[in-house]
Amino acid sequence: MDERIETVAGSNGMRPQAAVHGLTLAAVAAAGVLRGLLDPILGDREPFATFFVAVAAAAWLGGLRPALLATGLGLAASLCLFVPPRNSFALPPGPHLLGLAMDLTVCLAFAGFGGATYSARRRTERGRAKLLAERERFRLAADAVNGIVYEYDLTTGHVERQRGLYEVLGHHAAEVPPTAAWWREQIHPDDLAAIEQQFRELAGDSLVGEYRVRHKDGRWRHVEDRAVLLRGGGGEPVKMFGCTMDVTDRKQADAELRHRETFTSGVLGSITDGFGV
Repeated sequence: MDERIETVAGSNGMRPQAAVHGLTLAAVAAAGVLRGLLDPILGDREPFATFFVAVAAAAWLGGLRPALLATGLGLAASLCLFVPPRNSFALPPGPHLLGLAMDLTVCLAFAGFGGATYSARRRTERGRAKLLAERERFRLAADAVNGIVYEYDLTTGHVERQRGLYEVLGHHAAEVPPTAAWWREQIHPDDLAAIEQQFRELAGDSLVGEYRVRHKDGRWRHVEDRAVLLRGGGGEPVKMFGCTMDVTDRKQADAELRHRETFTSGVLGSITDGFGV
C-alpha cells in the first residue's frame, strides 16, 4: 500500500534534468541542421532564426536553465557558422552584431517567460500529485471504518459522498444533492454554530468534531466527523477529505454509564450519611 502511495505522489510528470539537457542539445543540433539547409535561401540574413524554436522547446521542457543553455549554444553556433566572417567566433560587422543582440534579447525574454511557465506547471503537477496521494491515503484509512466517506471541494461547494450515506442516515446518494449546503441543513440547530466556528478557527490541517444530524426517519443521530485539509499554494484550504461515523450507540452507552455512576454515588452518599447520623 505504501509503495502505491509513493508511486502516485512521485509521478509528477517532470523529466529528469539529464534527459532535459539531452533533449536541449538535440533541439539545438536540429535547429543548426535546419538553418544549414536554409542557408542557400537565407544567406547571412537571420542567422538565429531556427534557434528560436530550440530555445522555446528547452524552456517548455525544463524551464529557465535549459532555455539559457539553448540560447548560449544557439548564439555560439550562429556566430560561428552563419555570421560573417564564418567559421570563426570573431565579432561580426555592426549590422550583424546588432541583429545578434536583438536575437539574444528575444531569447532571454523566451527563457524568462518559459521559466515562469515551467515553474507554474511544476507547482500544478506537485499539487495534483499531493492531492492524489492524500486521496489514496484517505481511501485506505476509510476502508477500515464504517461511515460516510466524502471529498469536499471548498472552492465550489461540491461534495462527493463515496459510500456510507445510507448506512448512517438512511439516504441513497442519488437522493440528495452533492453539496455542503444540504449537509448543513441536516445538522442539529443547537450544534451548527459550534461546528462552523470550529471550522473558521481551524489552524492546522485536520478537523475532529462531534454533533447531531437528522436521519431520514427524523431521528437525531450523533456523529463524529474526522477530516484532513489539502491547502493550495497560498496556504488556503481547497479540499477536505473526511469520514463521518455514527457514534450514537457510544454516546448512549456513555450517558447510561454516567447515570449509573451518579446513581451509585448517590446511594453510597445516602448510606454514609445514614451511618453518620
